[in-house]
Amino acid sequence: MPYCRRCGVKLPEDPDARFCPRCGVPIVLPEKPATVLEPTAEKARLTSGRLNRRTTLIIMVLLCIIVTFFGALLPINVSEAKERFKEYSKVEEAINNFGVAIIYGNNLMHNVIMFTPLIGPLYGLYVLFSTGRFIAALALLRGSNPVILMLSVLAFPHAWIEYLSYALAMSESYWLTSMIIKHRLKDEAAVFFKTMSMCALLLLAAAFIEMFLINYLAGFSR
Repeated sequence: MPYCRRCGVKLPEDPDARFCPRCGVPIVLPEKPATVLEPTAEKARLTSGRLNRRTTLIIMVLLCIIVTFFGALLPINVSEAKERFKEYSKVEEAINNFGVAIIYGNNLMHNVIMFTPLIGPLYGLYVLFSTGRFIAALALLRGSNPVILMLSVLAFPHAWIEYLSYALAMSESYWLTSMIIKHRLKDEAAVFFKTMSMCALLLLAAAFIEMFLINYLAGFSR
């Protein structure tokens, strides 16, 4: 119960009372405890933005896998299969000569292009479609099932790391394009460089894992 700060008399419980009934000093009402504030519009916007980015990333990962499967399942003739296998043989020779450097350099080059606004996702999906066509060629020349061959590729961890890196790059390409249209490119700069750095590290890890598996499987087959 409040008391007058000057004369100490007990103040009336009337919420409309503004002065002490004895000495007339103004009544100072106690401060109400602070209430929990609702999330601000800015926090709500940031939360929504994170969810949208995660959704975009998930869609891109699924799209990358679907396009690779599509390329692997399309019919391929023997001449095209031999041509694609010949191209891969050159890459394989370069890997034997330069190891991790050629794997990392090749994947990073494709990844950087995938960051390009507007055309990045188109380029990325073309690269992954071409990967599927190589799987189709390999399946034909070895008499294997392309679906089983594709699933065996997905059994290796470096494949998923590469898919994640490519999906991150293509997602960022989408957001860059969106921010350019909205004239908010500066707002995206920090996210862009952070995402590119993350992709570079992921691809480096994938290159070391792939090189290790190549050497391990080569030694195992001897």
